[in-house]
Amino acid sequence: MLLLGRSPSSLKGHGEQERCLKDWRKANVTPVFKKGKKEDPGNYRPVSLTSIPGKVMEQLILGVTNKHVEEKKVLPILEILYHVEERNSYHVYMALIILLILTEDDGFNRSIHEVILKNITWYAERVLTEISLGSLLILVVIRTIQYNMTRTRDKYLHMNCLAALANMSAQFRSLHQYAAQRIIR
Repeated sequence: MLLLGRSPSSLKGHGEQERCLKDWRKANVTPVFKKGKKEDPGNYRPVSLTSIPGKVMEQLILGVTNKHVEEKKVLPILEILYHVEERNSYHVYMALIILLILTEDDGFNRSIHEVILKNITWYAERVLTEISLGSLLILVVIRTIQYNMTRTRDKYLHMNCLAALANMSAQFRSLHQYAAQRIIR
């Protein structure tokens, strides 16, 4: 359960609102029996029941946080892969491994298609005025595969790029037209 910190200063002194925020931070923890002897406390797992407003607040905060993380942390990784010919192999491998780990999460694969980016200045092959982070990720990974096939022929780089695409493929949604064309060409 996400625990909200202290209530905002604008709400301090407003007793009812402050009490409401404190209630949102509370959870009723109930032990649920798993298996084995009922007398053994280790055979129970804690389940927390939170309030509906608390759950809504948690999802709002997580949504904002995830979007920030995806946009601010994934873009530099994509930029490293995009400029593969200018980077040493260590940077490329580390960026690809991080990307591969991220793409193992279905939630990540779904949400990257909801983050819309505008004017990606470092992407020079085509002007992309508006594209989802997911479509950009596909374009960069395909470009890295093509670079590898024509120059380095590194089977591990190739395999990891394909694995990242395979991890994401079940969650492809509303792809940018150029990304869809690059997948089939």
